[in-house]
Amino acid sequence: MNDALLASYGQNEEGGIHDHVGVILVWSMELRNRPEFYCFCQSPITSAMFYPFSNSIVLGSLYNGQIALWDLRAKTSPIQRTTLSNESHSFPIYSLAVVGSQNAHNIVSVSNDGKVCSWSMSQFTTPTKSYMLNY
Repeated sequence: MNDALLASYGQNEEGGIHDHVGVILVWSMELRNRPEFYCFCQSPITSAMFYPFSNSIVLGSLYNGQIALWDLRAKTSPIQRTTLSNESHSFPIYSLAVVGSQNAHNIVSVSNDGKVCSWSMSQFTTPTKSYMLNY
């Protein structure tokens, strides 16, 4: 999506208990009156990005320590999520990046406790590597 941008949002202070907590809105420069796509989640979305190797995939890091994947062609709910485990994040994720080339890449995430996880799209449930940053 060359002419699109996305923004992630947390829960509105005036929101109700049944409202979605996290929302990603995908805006098109051609359609300026409303978002073109909506992506909803039951956890606040701390960061979001377009997956660089597919125009229809959006990645989002969540406050609960998961990473969610949306396919804009499918629906507004995530089609995949990472699981919560000892190897994955247990704190909010605030940094998310795709590292590598189209044929060999990983998703790298960092939570606010200093844990770094590397994820493969082919095995998205648990990280392929995880370690703590020491200072």
